[in-house]
Amino acid sequence: MKPKVLNAKVASILIPLIGYEYSHFYNYKSSANYCRGVGFVKAAEFYEKEVVEEAEHSKRLQDFLTDWNVVFELPTIETPETFTSLKQTIESGYNREYELYEIYEEASAKVCEMDTCVFDFLQQFRKIQQDTVAEYSDKLNLCEGVDTEDKFQMLMIESLLF
Repeated sequence: MKPKVLNAKVASILIPLIGYEYSHFYNYKSSANYCRGVGFVKAAEFYEKEVVEEAEHSKRLQDFLTDWNVVFELPTIETPETFTSLKQTIESGYNREYELYEIYEEASAKVCEMDTCVFDFLQQFRKIQQDTVAEYSDKLNLCEGVDTEDKFQMLMIESLLF
């Protein structure tokens, strides 16, 4: 007797999600490196936590697939962004998290008819994305009315942002 393997169509929807999570991992690492390098210590600490979370999200997806006996190749990821301002790191984070929110919504809609257990598994990721988009939205709102190119002003609100 051989154990069941996750439906190949469902697996093909989940595997690319691993790449998105790793892409976020690298971009947050790039954000943390930029922030640490220019003295935004609290922001750097925040982004380092994001790095750990993105790695954990990728691990959850990989564990789910391997637990269902799916053997797969890790997706290729693109080179992370290079940052030149704190505001740019926030905007990048927002854009990426919103994009991932849409990707998880789309993936969930696709698997809903095929496998409700996988749909339920993806619920945790939809919730994470919903919360993260709201968090970054708040950061963008805090930047309104601030000269985001003025490092002193950004240092003054860094503790509110992070």
